Amino acid sequence: AVHALATALGVSATGAVIESFPITPDRLAFIQSWRVDHGDLKAAKGAPEAIFRLANVEPDAIRRYQRIVEEMAQQGLRILAVAETPAVEADALPDAPFHLLGLLAFEDPIRPDVPTAVEAARRAGVAVAMITGDYPATARAIAAAAGIDAAAGVMTGDEIVATPPADLPE
Repeated sequence: AVHALATALGVSATGAVIESFPITPDRLAFIQSWRVDHGDLKAAKGAPEAIFRLANVEPDAIRRYQRIVEEMAQQGLRILAVAETPAVEADALPDAPFHLLGLLAFEDPIRPDVPTAVEAARRAGVAVAMITGDYPATARAIAAAAGIDAAAGVMTGDEIVATPPADLPE
């Protein structure tokens, strides 16, 4: 679907990936170099907040995009932001002038048997919890569709890291 959209927008790749740069603690975005019709470029994808930082998006624009992200996440969609920059050397990546291209939303519906399995586990006395890297609103929507009670809320990775180890079992 992403390749079809890129082709429809006139950004068709003419060759294989030239190089890849995995997510790092300092750069929470996956970057690849591609050969495209008008030369080489580096494209980045990742969580919207990571790509907004990478592309130096203005605070007003971030707030507008964040409302869209929240709206899509509440529908259970998984959202990625994408950005591009002309090809630069790998050591210049931290300062590369990335330009935000937009957001992609993916629907990944739960399997039809999941709510039944969750209910059967609950009846058997099993406490059901969901662990995911999804955006919190996406996680809540997916939990609701699966029949998992998320009334107590969700915890983000940053909140888990900030929790004293003795409190984690709770």
